[in-house]
Amino acid sequence: MTKSVYIQSLLPNDDTWVSHTVASLKEVVSRGVTDTTPTNPAPAIITPKEPLYESYISLAKEKLFTGELYKLCPTALSHISLPHLQSKFSSSWGLFHDLRKANPAPHLAYL
Repeated sequence: MTKSVYIQSLLPNDDTWVSHTVASLKEVVSRGVTDTTPTNPAPAIITPKEPLYESYISLAKEKLFTGELYKLCPTALSHISLPHLQSKFSSSWGLFHDLRKANPAPHLAYL
């Protein structure tokens, strides 16, 4: 362990965020936190069933080879439930809004 932390922002002139992050990390270190075991329950993650997803891919490949498709972007829904946040947010929109504030990714979308 090197005991080094590197903080980087991808945004220009983001000194305020970097300073806030450094201060937050220094506070954690000053408290002497040694137990990093998460106290929140694990999220429930439901991903697409592999055989079903593979069948979609096979069908798509057939259509590509026959010329019915020329471009393909296979996607599938995943559902993630965060029990420890359910009481904080009354809707998925509220969760998205907070996520957007914390991580303003340029191509983030709410669907």
